[in-house]
Amino acid sequence: MPGPTAYTGLLALVSTLAVANAVSWTETYVPYGDVQSPITAEDGPWLRDDPKRQHMFILKAESFEPSPVYLFAHGNGGTANLNAGELGQFVIAGYSVISWESVTKLDGASFAEDLATCKADLELVFAWFKENAAVYNFDPNAVVIGGRSRGSICSWDMTHSGKPEIQGLYMYNALPDGVWTGTNDPWLLAITAEKSPPAYLVFGPECPRPITQDCVPSPDPRDRHSPRNGQKIVERYTQLSLKINLTDGLENNNIGVFDLFPYFAASLAGTTALTTTTAPPAPVSCSNNFSELCTNQEFPKLCGECVTSNQAALAGAGCTEIALISICSAVGATTTTSPPSSTSPTRDASMDSGIVANTALGFAVGVGNLAFLIC
Repeated sequence: MPGPTAYTGLLALVSTLAVANAVSWTETYVPYGDVQSPITAEDGPWLRDDPKRQHMFILKAESFEPSPVYLFAHGNGGTANLNAGELGQFVIAGYSVISWESVTKLDGASFAEDLATCKADLELVFAWFKENAAVYNFDPNAVVIGGRSRGSICSWDMTHSGKPEIQGLYMYNALPDGVWTGTNDPWLLAITAEKSPPAYLVFGPECPRPITQDCVPSPDPRDRHSPRNGQKIVERYTQLSLKINLTDGLENNNIGVFDLFPYFAASLAGTTALTTTTAPPAPVSCSNNFSELCTNQEFPKLCGECVTSNQAALAGAGCTEIALISICSAVGATTTTSPPSSTSPTRDASMDSGIVANTALGFAVGVGNLAFLIC
């Protein structure tokens, strides 16, 4: 049976995850413009001539020290609201969140005008953040810019503006097909060595490796949010020797939009997620039992599924969450990494560490099935 230290670690994880899964917004419909009357969900969707569009949802991190902030802009037709499981990832990372609203949808003949309004609104949001950082215990010098599809379009220029407060970029399904012009794309020209922050691009769809511009994404080949668009950004970043990671296949691997954010946040803070470089070797009894129970695992997610199915036996063999991270990380390192390519980076190790870490969390909470776990 696992010793007291192992049980203490598991209980701490269960406690952290329970709190994260129960989290809710600190404030909703907070105006950042000149809106005087109350704002409700029934007022939307919002057009560019509606001043009530200028509002935010705020999650204030529970911290004695000023917390870094994630500025998020939703996808087309969405809202600033996020669910408890999504917010829980920011609790785990120690981040506050400002999810801001503007024109609800960028589309059709008014695209250019609506985009200009959305960009201008983000400048107001950023100014509000700076002015109110002390009130909310925000770190005024630590911001990660985020956006989903439409939100990435609205946020792209500011992300690469060189503002010293902007420490990183974490975006989902960034810059869909329709915004690319083909040559001298402004999206790529905006990226510069002097002004662009470290980036993590995550995509729901998946492309075969190496990612090429004729990729047919899965599971939906018609999806306009192809990782091939992210690959263009990766190549531009690589040319400039800037830091970037791309993880695709979130849909195929049942990974949530923000599930990998804590690992990106850890990298920005100079710490590391639990990977094979930080996890101690697994006990011999654990390794032997794992080899008997979970043979021929070819991907960390399969490793995680085996762990979940055999958690009682593995716990009885002395396996802790750290030991399982070590084992499953080794699976990812030997089976999911391809040689460097001129058209595609190696498969992003942070995806594997994210899956593996969540594998350990799944092991820790057993059949609790918290909403944002992948196992």
